[in-house]
Amino acid sequence: MIVQDFTSVNEDKVTQLENFLLIKFPNHVNSVPMSELGDAFRFLARGFQYPTELEFIQIGWEVIEKLSNDLSITVPPNRPPQDLKELQAEYVRLFISSPLGVAAPPYASYYMNKSGLLLQEGAQEALRFYREIGVEPENSSEAPDHISLELAFIGMLLDQNRVQLLNTFIEKHMMIWYPNFLKDLLKANPSYWYQQLGLVTQALLEKITRKEELDEAT
Repeated sequence: MIVQDFTSVNEDKVTQLENFLLIKFPNHVNSVPMSELGDAFRFLARGFQYPTELEFIQIGWEVIEKLSNDLSITVPPNRPPQDLKELQAEYVRLFISSPLGVAAPPYASYYMNKSGLLLQEGAQEALRFYREIGVEPENSSEAPDHISLELAFIGMLLDQNRVQLLNTFIEKHMMIWYPNFLKDLLKANPSYWYQQLGLVTQALLEKITRKEELDEAT
C-alpha cells in the first residue's frame, strides 16, 4: 500500500479564507452537509499549528467568529491580534513550555496515558487510524497525535465520506482525550483566538457525533 502524506492538506485547502467563509458557509454552519465540513476542520487544524502568518489569524478571525455564532458559542467583544510575536508567545505558553509547565499539551498520548508521557498509546493509535486509509504525516515535525494532525485527518475522512471510520476515530479516540485538553486550555486563561478555536472544535466534534447518532437511529 502506498502511504500518502497528508500534512499539506492544512495549507492548501485554507489558502483563500475569504472564499471559505463566503462560499462554504454563506448562511449557517448547521445547514452545511456533514460531508462538506472538511474545510472547517482543516481551518481548525491550521489554527492549532504554531503561528507563522499574522494574516491567517486576521482573516481567520472572521471565520472563527462566524462559526462561534452559528454554533451558539458566546463571542466576547474582541479584536484580531496585531502582533505576531505576542501570538507566538501565547502559543508557546499554552502548548509548548512555560515556567509552570505546559498548560495544555496538544497531544492525545498525554491524556490517554496515566503517566502523561508523549509518543505512547495515543500516538500509536492515531497512526493506526491514519494507515487504515493509507496516509501518514511523513513531513510533519509534530508527533502523529498532535491536535492539528488529528483535525486534518478528520477533514480528510469527511471529504472521503468515510463515515464508519470517522465515527470510530471521533468516538473511540478524539473524544477520549479532547475534552480534557479543552478543560486544561480554558483553565489557562488563553487568548480569545485559542479559546474560540478550542470551543468551536468541541462543538463541531459534538455536531458530527449527534448527526451520526441520528443517522443510525433512522
